[in-house]
Amino acid sequence: MKLRIKTLLYIAIVTIPCNVFAQNEEYEYGSGQDSITCLENLSVYQNRYRNEEKTSEFSPETMKAWRNAFFSCPKGSKNMYSPHGVKMFETLAKSTKDETLKNAYIDTIKLIYDRRIEFFGEKERYLGFKGADIFMLNSSLFEEAYELCKQSVDGLGNKSDIKTIIILMQTAVIKVSNKTMEKTEAIALYQKLDGILEYNSKKGSSAHENWRKNLEAIFLRLNPECSDLIAVFEPQFTATPNDVELLKKITSNLSKDCSDSDLYLQAAINLDKLEPSALSKRNIAEMYASKKESSRAIQYFQESIDLEENNELKA
Repeated sequence: MKLRIKTLLYIAIVTIPCNVFAQNEEYEYGSGQDSITCLENLSVYQNRYRNEEKTSEFSPETMKAWRNAFFSCPKGSKNMYSPHGVKMFETLAKSTKDETLKNAYIDTIKLIYDRRIEFFGEKERYLGFKGADIFMLNSSLFEEAYELCKQSVDGLGNKSDIKTIIILMQTAVIKVSNKTMEKTEAIALYQKLDGILEYNSKKGSSAHENWRKNLEAIFLRLNPECSDLIAVFEPQFTATPNDVELLKKITSNLSKDCSDSDLYLQAAINLDKLEPSALSKRNIAEMYASKKESSRAIQYFQESIDLEENNELKA
């Protein structure tokens, strides 16, 4: 009969510390002698791993114990897969100059994630981690990484992991440059991913808010045209027309190639209302002048003069 052991109820086998296997869920370690061997291997690799992860130098003894546990008791530990197994083979992949060997290590990481999903579920989440990790080790795998990360985000939605979101956008940019994705599709993807980060930032996550800037920087690598930028920012402006940070983002991104657009003008006007300055009013006046709207141009030029503290500029 299978030995099934719940956390905090397990009294450790002699010589194996019970806290090594303290978990919150039910695990399976086999039966009879197999269960003892399983627990011994888990204990050896986990104890050694805790010491060796500080230097990321994993000994052959640690790797051997991990392999034994990996193949003999696949439901003995979640951490055995990720982060432990993944980190050990990532370290090996990064340290070798042999491309064949590196690819073999990457294949092992794929297998680790596949077995993590097979025995403990959470498919969408770990497919995303799988895609992100193989891309970071070998960027030529961008197509495979894109599909894995996309499947993860499509399944998890607003619960998607930040790493998966960022790698999905990075791989999309590469696909556009390799002509395996249309730019419009990548732009739509950016809007979706930014929406996920925004949703979580509004829930109080500072990490999601901070990573929005990184996502935007990746998006801008697409070298979007004016119409592309307007398609991205106009819905945001409509939703929150008085968001100072958004207004600064819009005016900054549209100032080069979209300075004659209505969106740029409206964003500049709203920003000036919230943070008025002589410079902003002068810029708005010049935009109205270029549109042949003289009365409004004169109004903003006068307001600029009134606010200007530099007498030479006033003159």
